[in-house]
Amino acid sequence: MGYTASHKLTPEGKKARFARVKKHGCQKEEDVRDAKQKADAASIPLDLSMSQLSGADMECEGDEDASCPDTDIHDGCISQVAKLRKENKQTVTELGRLQRENETLANQCERQFGEETTFCTGLPSYAVFVWLLNYCTSVLPPPASLSTGDILLLIWMKLRLNLLYQDFSYRFNISVGHVSDILNNGLPALAKHLNFFIQWPEKEQILRNMPNVFLETHSNCHVVIDCTDVFIECPANLTARSATWSNYKHHNTLTFSCLFPLWCCYFCVQSLWWQNFR
Repeated sequence: MGYTASHKLTPEGKKARFARVKKHGCQKEEDVRDAKQKADAASIPLDLSMSQLSGADMECEGDEDASCPDTDIHDGCISQVAKLRKENKQTVTELGRLQRENETLANQCERQFGEETTFCTGLPSYAVFVWLLNYCTSVLPPPASLSTGDILLLIWMKLRLNLLYQDFSYRFNISVGHVSDILNNGLPALAKHLNFFIQWPEKEQILRNMPNVFLETHSNCHVVIDCTDVFIECPANLTARSATWSNYKHHNTLTFSCLFPLWCCYFCVQSLWWQNFR
């Protein structure tokens, strides 16, 4: 008589079988979940497009002949232009106010410093001094303890008033040596920078303006030459002291040759070379 032998699983086999069944079930659940997520993701754009279409239909539903209004792309530009025009108007108004204030301050400075400027420098007005300062700033000695304006004022006061170095030292609160350096460096630089102001007249101009007395007897005369001596401080350098000593004046002097054309006056300095020895 025959029989079928029963197949009994070992504990390890049962455990492996349970793991396979569990893995197969988890895989099915993951597949279902992924399919659902993909379906939801695919439905989102469709829902959005449908909602936009329905909104547009509701806006255009009121009037069949009326078309849906488009957004004006120039609105932002127009508002920006209006804003810029307003700012420009405010800027122009502010500029006009500042110009009026500047003119008022210039008039006040002219009234306050005009007479003093003419006395100290010989210049006709304070405005001329300001122009001269702007034109000569680049050639003046570099400012150390004095500003550029004070340096130019010191030089011009020396030419106009011929004050002593010690006087300038008290006025500007600097040392005598500093005053000497400013004049020795500033005067030649200004003379070179402003030499275009000296215009030698042509012969025709001289004859046209020559007095009749000279025309009759000295028609070829161009200039009248004279000399004058100006007292100076005693130079520290012995060579310069000897070169500038005048036995006639019994003093150290600076000799100028004065050339007088018959209708204007020019000055030519002859003895400035001694400054190189100071």
